[in-house]
Amino acid sequence: MNGIDILHLAVILAAAACLAVPAVRRPEWRGGLLSLAFVFLAAAANECEPLLAWVRVPGLDEPELVPIALALAASAFCAWRWRGSTLLAFRAIWRNRRFPLLVWGLLAVSVLANLAKDRDLWELFVDAEQGTHDVREAVCGAVRFAGNILLLNWAILFLRDKFRRPPLRQSPLAPLVFANELVEVGRGTRRVAYRVGDTGYCVKFYYPQEQCIEALKMQKSIQRDVKWRRFNKYRNASSQEVYFYDRYRHTMPEYVRARMPAACGRVFHPVWGWGVVETYYTNPDGTAILPYEDEIRRQTPAMRALIYAQAVEMLDCIIAAGAHFYEPGNFHVLIRPDGVPELKLIDFEPESKTVFPVEALSRTLRRRKLARKAKRYLAHLRRRYGIAGKTLLWLAAERAFGVAFARFDRLAAGNSSRNFRAETEGGARYFVKFAPARVIDAVFSWHSALATPLVPAVAFGGRTGALDGHRCCAFEWCDGETSVDPERLTSAQIASLVEAYARLSAVMQAVVDPPCRVACAEEVDAGMPLCVIHGDLHYRNVFFRGDAVMHFLDFEKMRRGYPTEDLLRFFLHALERTRFWRLRRMDALVGNFAETVRRSPYPAAAWLAAIDIHEKYKAARRRMKSRFGFAKACERLLRAPLYRRLRKAVRAAKGVPA
Repeated sequence: MNGIDILHLAVILAAAACLAVPAVRRPEWRGGLLSLAFVFLAAAANECEPLLAWVRVPGLDEPELVPIALALAASAFCAWRWRGSTLLAFRAIWRNRRFPLLVWGLLAVSVLANLAKDRDLWELFVDAEQGTHDVREAVCGAVRFAGNILLLNWAILFLRDKFRRPPLRQSPLAPLVFANELVEVGRGTRRVAYRVGDTGYCVKFYYPQEQCIEALKMQKSIQRDVKWRRFNKYRNASSQEVYFYDRYRHTMPEYVRARMPAACGRVFHPVWGWGVVETYYTNPDGTAILPYEDEIRRQTPAMRALIYAQAVEMLDCIIAAGAHFYEPGNFHVLIRPDGVPELKLIDFEPESKTVFPVEALSRTLRRRKLARKAKRYLAHLRRRYGIAGKTLLWLAAERAFGVAFARFDRLAAGNSSRNFRAETEGGARYFVKFAPARVIDAVFSWHSALATPLVPAVAFGGRTGALDGHRCCAFEWCDGETSVDPERLTSAQIASLVEAYARLSAVMQAVVDPPCRVACAEEVDAGMPLCVIHGDLHYRNVFFRGDAVMHFLDFEKMRRGYPTEDLLRFFLHALERTRFWRLRRMDALVGNFAETVRRSPYPAAAWLAAIDIHEKYKAARRRMKSRFGFAKACERLLRAPLYRRLRKAVRAAKGVPA
């Protein structure tokens, strides 16, 4: 392996790293950049053929094929795992000024050059005599020379952009920073906040170098880090904060977006480096808003509980969104004119403090880390300030129903609702449901109209509450009730389920004027007419006490259909969430489903029609969600055996020939 090959190997590895770094900083390009990076790693493995000659793999004459195959498999996985971002990355590469030079240069140096000297490939197009060794080497050298020219152009552009004067893409608010007096209003660990005159904005810069050394007595490592980041546009915390602000103002839940600054942008100071200018909030009396813990310290116990509840709601939303937010205490509290506190999210922490910030690559890891930090921080607040630890929903339920709850435990949530089990000091328990207004109206109306012991009675005289567009209602809770996994159903419970649903169906048909709009399904030949059904009868909406069904819940999706659709949904909700390798669970679920079919009074045609309706519905959902036909076809292939097995179970239970 000569010096030229070693140089090419180093260039390929460096360029692969140059593609991997933007993949971390620009998650929307992750699929395409990582896929290309692994392709170039495969090319680097091909360049390492002389270095890998000493490796002896039994039955493998070319040992470099192993890392090449692994790299190409990783490339295919990245392209498939982030398939939506792969197309965005390739589109951005062709529209970018530097990336086409880098990509084509690497392809010419590595992939195309190796293809040019491949003898078997030459023999596909020309005779063996013409594809001599000298000609192939000359073509390979020409291709590599062209690739080196492209890489040289890319390096010139990259270095010119890296070291030129950095005031690029500043915010339109930047001129205000230099046209007004800056008044210091707060200090953080590494940055100082200044009010920009009377413009209603503030600006945050890193500490000046002399303050880092003299006043703050920072560690030498922190001083070097601040000095380096201050003038580095991409590693500067202020620039990253603006990037995440632009990203989250469209993707965060509405509850969080309403509490983010109205404006946020970059600004460059020739002495202090990069900073961020954003909206400056003040209280109605003109005073600056205080940090979260400082405001809690000076408030009354009742106000502390409300501020704490707002922080819990904010952190829940941020954790669910998987945001790059590593400091749970980065809230400020604004006191509105009516005296109600409102949290303001004034600072993002876009970087992890760990040596290897792997959280940037995984939303799940970010959620877990922030959840751990939030749990410790909230426990610190409760312990230090004697806060009861009630959430906003807990307080809203107490205001709505006029009763204090000693416990407010979260239950399994639905797609659009959050459910809780509330218990008073006297031991009375209630089922409390928070959902959008239209859902609560439908649930409340149907619970009031269905006069049967199988439907829980509405509690607190039918009163409801509201919180940020969501409403709540409460129902009676009976001790000893629980939902049962369909896998663990006994024969007595299956018989009770069939009999109780038949009674519930008779009550639903008796409602002459439905209290909400009932959608109609397309009628098929099922051997029975359409009727009003529950529409969302999964096993978490059915409560047992012992072997008897006691209550049915959640009537917001009432519609017209076949009763077999409800009983099928009871089992499909568990079947579709069971991994294909859990054969014992699948067998138990299908066996209990077959016994339900056998005990039910409905004909086999109705059960087969319910399976067809559900399969068509799932296919329509796949077409709506999937961007590529390959994913749609794979999911259809995985689900088809399940539906065939259910049809076979129906025919066997009802004695219908296949």
